[in-house]
Parts: sequence; C-alpha cells; structure tokens
Amino acid sequence: MALINTIREKSGVAVGAVAIGMLLFIVGGDLIGGRNRLFGRNDQAVGEVNGEKIELPEFTAALEQAKQNFTNQQGRPPDDQALNYLREQTWNQLLARRAYQPEFEKLGLTTSDDELVDLVQGDNISP
Repeated sequence: MALINTIREKSGVAVGAVAIGMLLFIVGGDLIGGRNRLFGRNDQAVGEVNGEKIELPEFTAALEQAKQNFTNQQGRPPDDQALNYLREQTWNQLLARRAYQPEFEKLGLTTSDDELVDLVQGDNISP
C-alpha cells in the first residue's frame, strides 16, 4: 500500500520526465543531425568524390533529366523499378564525371571522330 502512495505522490515527476524525454527525442535530431538548420548548418551534400561534394540539387537535376529522357523514349513515366535504376545510373554518371573523366583527360584518352561515327552508325552501334 505504501508503494502505491509513493507512486501517486511522484507521478508528476514521472510524467514530467517522460515529457522532457519526448521533447528531447523530437527536437534532438535537429540539434545534432547533419542538416542542422538551428545552428546554420545546411549541408546538402549527398556524396563526395576526390574531396569534391556532390550536392543534392545537382543530383536531383540530373535525375529529373534522366526521368524526362526515359519518358520521351518509353512514352510513359518510370515505374518504381525503373526509377531505382535511373537513380543508380544517375549516381554512377555523376561519379564517372567526377572521378574518371579528369583522369582520362590527364592521360590524354579521347574518342576519335571515326569512333563516334562508328558508335552511332557503324557495324558496332552502341546500345
């Protein structure tokens, strides 16, 4: 019986502790999260290649272009499976542009005009 009376007397403290815990849980993500707007950190980087950040707007713009290309070619918007493929393809293209292209340029690797014509009209047409 004494235990029940103690619980009744201390219930305000318990409710207050639970309320503070819930408040910290809800607000805590904004205080310590990576996209902390409270302290002015608004990092929108979705990745980093060779120390160069890939920002969310750049990825989103490239993805929208890929979606538009898909819709133009297929005559319908991409479904979930195609959208996942487009996201992966877009990410790989951004990585290639940032990681591989500078190295190709350093090595002097290029595609000749004859090779480009062969890829488009020749016997070995690129898919």
